Amino acid sequence: MDLERPSIHYLKNTSTKDNEAELFILDEIEQNYFPVKRLYFIKGKGVRGAHYHKNCKQAIIAIKNTQIVKLTLGKTIIEFLLNPMIEFLIIPSNWHIELNLAPNSITLALASEVFSKTETFSKISE
Repeated sequence: MDLERPSIHYLKNTSTKDNEAELFILDEIEQNYFPVKRLYFIKGKGVRGAHYHKNCKQAIIAIKNTQIVKLTLGKTIIEFLLNPMIEFLIIPSNWHIELNLAPNSITLALASEVFSKTETFSKISE
């Protein structure tokens, strides 16, 4: 398995405000990163994820509340805060991911693959 160090990428986004409402626009995601085949939301609190995907790339966006993201590969652990509407992360497929969600969190994820339980794994062989 090819091992790739994950990195944070800021997606090209713009916003426009009309009265009290603000519109956030994500442009050229497929052109700059990967074709989006699935979009899903995670709502609630606690730990979500705790697995990895062999082929799926993801962009994860905190919509509401700051979240702690933990990426693990063997003994290497990377942990950081994902702030709402600001930070966007592309996760290479070989990292085990956990999202530690604050109460009432909402997260949006864009994925390069359609949903499949058979492509989800709980442990990575080193």
